[in-house]
Amino acid sequence: MHLKLIASVPSKRWDHCRDLPAGARGGWVFSQVNVDRVISDCRDYYMLFGLGVLAVDAISNDYIEQTKLTARMDSDVIGTDVLTWKHPNRMWAIHNGDAIFEWAQLIALDPERDGMISVSIDAKIKSQDDWLTVDGNA
Repeated sequence: MHLKLIASVPSKRWDHCRDLPAGARGGWVFSQVNVDRVISDCRDYYMLFGLGVLAVDAISNDYIEQTKLTARMDSDVIGTDVLTWKHPNRMWAIHNGDAIFEWAQLIALDPERDGMISVSIDAKIKSQDDWLTVDGNA
């Protein structure tokens, strides 16, 4: 089985603001950006992705047991997250051996500088003995 990233949909950005914004909306400012950043407790840094992965040569009734995200800046790992599914994440729309898996996953990060962050994706599929790396980075 071969996995390819076909969709990486980040959420929107929320910035903590101690001053009351002009719209009197409280202490959070919403802005439209391409990368999601969720800050909690004014100290933590997260990225949240909605992911879609195409499974080529999929097996009918197969499912994802675990997913792993690894965030890097250049070659430095700045965050990882392993999600173990309580219920099987089943594929949908299997057609001619191809199927799609979809899920949302949050990753906590600890960047030490500004710059590009790439997130690699691995999946543990029930029918496979080892983790499969998804082609493409979020």
